[in-house]
Amino acid sequence: MALAHVPSGNQQLLQQRAILRTLRREMQATRNGWICNKGNPRLCELNVSNLPGGINDPNIETQLHLELILNRLPNSYRKVSYVMYQREYTTIGVFNNRYKPEIALLINSHQPTWTVSNPVLRPARMYFFARSPTDNNNLPGFTNTLIRMNHLVNDGVTRVTDIRLGPNEDTRITLAVSQQNRNRLLNSEGRIVFFNRTALIYDDLGLVCCSRCYSYDHSTDQCTSGNVKCITCGGPHDGECPFQRFPGLRRCASCPSTLAESHHTHSQRCPSLLRHASLLANRVDFQYNWLLIPVCPTLY
Repeated sequence: MALAHVPSGNQQLLQQRAILRTLRREMQATRNGWICNKGNPRLCELNVSNLPGGINDPNIETQLHLELILNRLPNSYRKVSYVMYQREYTTIGVFNNRYKPEIALLINSHQPTWTVSNPVLRPARMYFFARSPTDNNNLPGFTNTLIRMNHLVNDGVTRVTDIRLGPNEDTRITLAVSQQNRNRLLNSEGRIVFFNRTALIYDDLGLVCCSRCYSYDHSTDQCTSGNVKCITCGGPHDGECPFQRFPGLRRCASCPSTLAESHHTHSQRCPSLLRHASLLANRVDFQYNWLLIPVCPTLY
């Protein structure tokens, strides 16, 4: 009779530490309004541009042409998981990498001037807001200050890349960050020290939310929807909402009606927000387990 495997004392201790670490991270995420992305696999995607050289013309009806092409793909429902139309390019989600050559060949056979390519994972970036004045012209000096104050590793990857005016006259400071330094900031309660203050730091995933229709597919200035949605009930009005005083009757304006009743707009549990954050995180050059995303969408 085979004996059941019993973990050694060290193995049990490691398992207990892993469980405690996960519980601490979940409580940390609740406090700071983060989203858990634990266990998501790297997505298989193709990028499509409607001009040679990876250039995309937003005036060309890419969606109409691409839908006709993908309808000719045998068993397309087993191969294509989603299609995201963006201003810079169109992203096709693929269930398995082995379907990529077939899809690319089909697109190029019908649109030979289009560009089909594997997405290039971009470097990870983070950002935070500061009220203190900063020297916008001395990015290397500000980088050294942040690395020293936060006990980060000076690895040549982590550096300040942009300083500009953010909401409420705050200064938005963006930095490229290595995985080891992101983990250090995550373990420091997701805060970064600058001079004599601390600030919450967020993952710069390129997440946007339209303030007219509350879609995560585009920003407000790119909205083509004719209807303005109510943030409280999701209805087609922008005035005072009768449900504003009844939190239990609120509905999410970002989700379809079948999902909207279980949460409010910009909730951490919003399926639309979780889906878009997950898609964007998988385009960064290392896998995220926890996404540091602000609760307020004006801080994206």
